[in-house]
Amino acid sequence: IAAHSSDVERTEEMEFSMRERMLGLLINYDIEALLKTFEKYSRIFGLVKFYERLLTPVMYKVGELWSNGTLDIATEHICSNAAHTLVKIINEKVSRQKQPSTEVKKILLCTPEGEMHSLGCMVIESVLISKGYSVFNIAPSVPSTSVISFANKIVPDLIIISITLTENLHAANRLIN
Repeated sequence: IAAHSSDVERTEEMEFSMRERMLGLLINYDIEALLKTFEKYSRIFGLVKFYERLLTPVMYKVGELWSNGTLDIATEHICSNAAHTLVKIINEKVSRQKQPSTEVKKILLCTPEGEMHSLGCMVIESVLISKGYSVFNIAPSVPSTSVISFANKIVPDLIIISITLTENLHAANRLIN
């Protein structure tokens, strides 16, 4: 209904409610309900909007709650692991439904050495696969020499480096250099 409505406020209220529900589902590691939420939302708004309007804000909320001490580290890890599992299932579905492409571009996804967060790469992987790209996701935390060696082997058309924590910027700059 919201997709066909000009009522932006109503859509935002629905998304806010869905984000609150998703947070609870992540905390309770309810993958089945998370998958139903994904399917319901993405059927109307699409894969990218699901990540952009629901999962990303919820994961930022998890980080904020952990940072201010409202969420303990174990629960933060449960949320992260549930999100990883959800995105992995989404990636499997997307891989089966990917668009055929006449000229497949190769894209290498990686993180700099020391960056242990790979959810961003997994999300990007979904979107790229759905567009027909051949994606090589080697995240998280691969030594620079291994990234370079692998890149030389597959000769990607694009390399995407994902960084979650600012403390990993130096390692990313070393990798780029």
